[in-house]
Amino acid sequence: MDELQIGNQIFYVGLVSLKRAFRFDEKYRVTVESGQIRREIRGIYTDYVLEIGDIDQDQYDLLIETITAAEESQTVTLPYGRNGTLTFRAAFENISDGISYIDEDAAGNDIYFWDNLTITFTAFTPTKGEGG
Repeated sequence: MDELQIGNQIFYVGLVSLKRAFRFDEKYRVTVESGQIRREIRGIYTDYVLEIGDIDQDQYDLLIETITAAEESQTVTLPYGRNGTLTFRAAFENISDGISYIDEDAAGNDIYFWDNLTITFTAFTPTKGEGG
């Protein structure tokens, strides 16, 4: 994955790790008298955890501003399946990174270089089921 698309903005990122999890939302779950469990699934949501490595620092700053915008959710496109992608509404949560090194500019001011960005994408729209 070289491109991360959020809304209409494309970020060129170095992929360290991309994990996905399938979250089931149930209308109900009951255990009937025989002991058998019955449930009705409302939707299945695909959540992702992305760890980014190599990225241009200007792109990095723009990406941080994009994912920390005070919006309920944003549209994101991520890999899904063997050859496709999934576009869905997601909230960005559990965002973390760290300083990889500190340099100085010509005036002696510190310049911070951030790296190891990890983002959790929590889906707001189901991949399967109602609305998916």
